[in-house]
Amino acid sequence: MYTHLFSLLLYFSQKRYLLIKKYLNYFDLFLYSFFQIFALIPGVSRLGLTITIGNFIRLSYINSINFSFLLSIPVILSQPVCELSFSDKWL
Repeated sequence: MYTHLFSLLLYFSQKRYLLIKKYLNYFDLFLYSFFQIFALIPGVSRLGLTITIGNFIRLSYINSINFSFLLSIPVILSQPVCELSFSDKWL
């Protein structure tokens, strides 16, 4: 259900930008951070969601992909730390 909804949002976000931004302001960063919450819904891709938000705020497609991958770096690097802290084999 939610997959279809967010795929429609991605479709409409790609059709609406005419002017491309080069820089992000604080409100744009707040929108990126706020919409990361919706990635907790099953069936919603975090990458697709951040690309959609980037298109809605008129960021270019390549820049929104790059920014999405930059957002994933802390998540990827914190995963081993979380696994070690919740395991019984802590040093």
